[in-house]
Amino acid sequence: MKKNHIMRALFIVTLITFFIVDRWLKNSTGIKYTLDMMLYYDSEHVKEWLQLMGHKGQEIYRLLHKVDYLFIVAFAALQIQVLYERAQVNPLVIRKEILYLPVILRGIADIGENITIDYLLHTYPTIEKTFVNIAYTMTFLKWIFLILFLVEIIYFYYRKRFCIIKVES
Repeated sequence: MKKNHIMRALFIVTLITFFIVDRWLKNSTGIKYTLDMMLYYDSEHVKEWLQLMGHKGQEIYRLLHKVDYLFIVAFAALQIQVLYERAQVNPLVIRKEILYLPVILRGIADIGENITIDYLLHTYPTIEKTFVNIAYTMTFLKWIFLILFLVEIIYFYYRKRFCIIKVES
C-alpha cells in the first residue's frame, strides 16, 4: 500500500513540474503547443515552430524534455500499477503481462520521440526530414498506445461494474 502512495506522489510531483515548465515555455515564447502534443507535424511545422521559439525557448524546451523523461517513467509506473490492481480483481485475465504491453510500448515511443526531437533541437537550423518523420511516427505511436491503455481501463471498469456474477449458496 505504501508503494502505491509513493508512485502516485512521484507522478503528481512530476506532472506539476512538467506543467510549470510547460507553462514557462509557452509564456516565454508564445507557442501554443509542444511538438509531442501535436497530432500531426512535418518538417515545415518543425522549422516554423523552432523559429517561433527562438534560442531562449529552445533552451527551456530542452529543460522540459529532461522533466519529460522522468514523467515518462513515473507515468508508466502509475499505468502499470493501475493495470495490476485492475487485473488482480479480474480472474478471467490469463496473461496479465500482455496488459502492460501498451504501457511499455508507449514509453518506448515517447522516449524515441524525445530523443529525436532533442536531435532536431541540436541540429537546428538544419532540419532533416528523416528525423522529423521518425519523431512524428513516434508521437503517433505514443498516442495509439495511450488510447489502447485507456481502452483497457474502460474494459476493466465496465467488466467489474456490469459483469459481477452472484453465487448463491
